[in-house]
Amino acid sequence: MKSVASTPSVSTSLSKTILHTQIHIPLFTVYLKNHLRRDVVGDFCFFLSYVLTSCVYFPTRPMATINVYKCYFEAQCTFAGVPRRAAQVCLVADSENGLIKYTLLVNFFPHTAPDDFTISYDALAQQTLYEASGRRSRKREETLLQSLQNSANLLVDTLSATIYWDKPLIEPQRA
Repeated sequence: MKSVASTPSVSTSLSKTILHTQIHIPLFTVYLKNHLRRDVVGDFCFFLSYVLTSCVYFPTRPMATINVYKCYFEAQCTFAGVPRRAAQVCLVADSENGLIKYTLLVNFFPHTAPDDFTISYDALAQQTLYEASGRRSRKREETLLQSLQNSANLLVDTLSATIYWDKPLIEPQRA
């Protein structure tokens, strides 16, 4: 095997120099030859940078937003002149850089047919219920779920709306 220092480089351009270079990577060695087209080399270099950066461990990777609780209920609301007959109630957990945030989202939508769950995001009310350093906790989520109806009722009073908690349209979904 030739080392990088002894690999001949005839051309003075940077792209030709790269094409003659031998790259050593653990578990495999890749030789870039002169006969490869420039776009293939570019795609390979992008792949190589992806492989090398994906092996790095980031201790503060952000957690995806998680719907801790989601359910649809019958509701009564008029927003922007459109009657809304259902509401989507969600408790969302979002964690980033060691901070956890729980947000209550209530979204009213028309629900014109039994299978119509087309969400319109104009009649939306949201409130942050909890925000602090830490991570997800089942005990905290249970506490927030117990007070969910009261918090949602206070939140939808700003829209002059009513949620019929005893008439769910689907079974509640939990994360």
